[in-house]
Amino acid sequence: MKKISVAVIDDYSPLREKICFLLADMGIEILFQATDGREGFELLEAGTSLPDICMLDINMPVMDGFTTTEKIKQKFPSVKILVHTVHTDEESMVKMFCSGADGYILKGAEPEELQKAIESLQQCGCYLSAEVIPVLIAYFRSM
Repeated sequence: MKKISVAVIDDYSPLREKICFLLADMGIEILFQATDGREGFELLEAGTSLPDICMLDINMPVMDGFTTTEKIKQKFPSVKILVHTVHTDEESMVKMFCSGADGYILKGAEPEELQKAIESLQQCGCYLSAEVIPVLIAYFRSM
């Protein structure tokens, strides 16, 4: 089976480096790290190969996660987007999925859940952490 490759885009370097270490320890290839959405998008454009998954935050300087997701999905639709954030509000979740996100996991999730999210994105194309599901269900019920 092909090794899963991930790009990690987050402005908070201690967390970004910890995530990269965890993923590498799980046997996942880190294609690159970026400190904001613009840098991440530029690295995608300049790269010789695309990651399977871009893991990114919502709040970043220069280009936020919403815009980054839209740009990645427009130019590289095969790349899966895993949102990794502290935002548990309905507006952020809905906006990210409307922007093209394929998965949503909260910062502070256990390494096992992170691995499950990556594998789920690779195998079936989507992932929602347990905390996200009731928020989205309530949103759709209110429509």
